Amino acid sequence: MTDNTLHSAPCTTKPFIAVCKQSSKHVSFDVWHQRIGHCSAQRMKLLPINISVPKHSESSPCDVCPRAKQQRLPFPLSVISSCAPFELLHIDTWGPYHTKTYTGHRYFLTIVDDYTRTTWTHLMVTKNEAIGLIKAFVAMVQTQFTHKVKTIRSDNALEFTKSETALDFFASNGILHQTSCVQTPQQNGVVERKHKHLLEVSRALLFQSKVPLNFWGECVLTATHIINRLPTPLLQNKSPFQMLYEKIPSYDYLRVFGCLCYMTTTKQGRDKLQPRALPCVFIGYPYGKKAYKVMDLDNHKVHISRDVVFHEQPFLMPRPILALLYFLKQAQGFPWKNSALFSSQIKPTQHHLMWKAL
Repeated sequence: MTDNTLHSAPCTTKPFIAVCKQSSKHVSFDVWHQRIGHCSAQRMKLLPINISVPKHSESSPCDVCPRAKQQRLPFPLSVISSCAPFELLHIDTWGPYHTKTYTGHRYFLTIVDDYTRTTWTHLMVTKNEAIGLIKAFVAMVQTQFTHKVKTIRSDNALEFTKSETALDFFASNGILHQTSCVQTPQQNGVVERKHKHLLEVSRALLFQSKVPLNFWGECVLTATHIINRLPTPLLQNKSPFQMLYEKIPSYDYLRVFGCLCYMTTTKQGRDKLQPRALPCVFIGYPYGKKAYKVMDLDNHKVHISRDVVFHEQPFLMPRPILALLYFLKQAQGFPWKNSALFSSQIKPTQHHLMWKAL
């Protein structure tokens, strides 16, 4: 006997078929269910066989089916479940990221108001800072908006569920702390999706501007500022800013992240022959100020100023050799300004945007 005969089709002669029909005439539903690989009752109804499919209430439970095929229960669609601002807050931490920001942060805390979908992000050096930031946020809500936070929803992060400071704070302020089940981030889906949106915009700003990777924190903060001012269908095409402050936000002050700009120098400490403006790179919007956050390209100091002139287009690709010279300058004190590579043939904007290759 060859191997092919082992897999040959069963006999289809008329006597054989008649015997099979007779033997299957009184076969129960459970036996047929096992014969055809535990197929569902709905699909068994479609088979051209004489079989009585029992009702769901009459059928005995099959122990094999759930162990072989059971999946997770569906999650409800995301809807606004609160009736007023700050009734429900969704919070989560992100990190650690392998590269620290230029200020030493590796995490950020995200707070999302369920009713308005307004988002706040705070950079953190360690996760232990989260509860202190939440305390300050709850106090800010009570003072600035005359609302009380009723419920905070988070995952099972240790900084929220195992911290005695956090638990005491929630209990003393009458705040209900809701946590998601283990390995079920969908139950904290509002802030999880917000993280996805924040990181998408942050990556776009990072790739567009070509700023060094240690400026990812400024990208996240700027992304938050922008997203809060974007209309969304969830809010009937209103922005979170409009829902929270009941007015349409202004867009005229927005500038291209990472673009070249010139910051006016102050009179204090400046003589008659010193520059009146410094070349900078725009890196964000400072909180609580009508100004811009820029970084001086000469000494890499971050300044906040309202007197800034922007050059938003175009973004110039820096020459790799300029970035190499920058590294040499940082490591060995290389006299890059005296190098012949920085001749008058190179445009000033290329000098200023050299650092973007880092």
